[in-house]
Amino acid sequence: MTQYLEFEKPLAEIEGKAEELRAIARQSEDMDINEEAAGLDTKAESLLVELYSSLTPWRK
Repeated sequence: MTQYLEFEKPLAEIEGKAEELRAIARQSEDMDINEEAAGLDTKAESLLVELYSSLTPWRK
């Protein structure tokens, strides 16, 4: 399990939701929600770039 810092909590939530969707997709072959999970992954990557590009010297 990944450990997140306080300012990374929104990222943790998005990644958690994406993982939940993948788990649901594995259990139910009728539901194709991998595209939605991929969208959340893209959103998480964008947020990660945004978070780390605006770090204060204290957080670095």
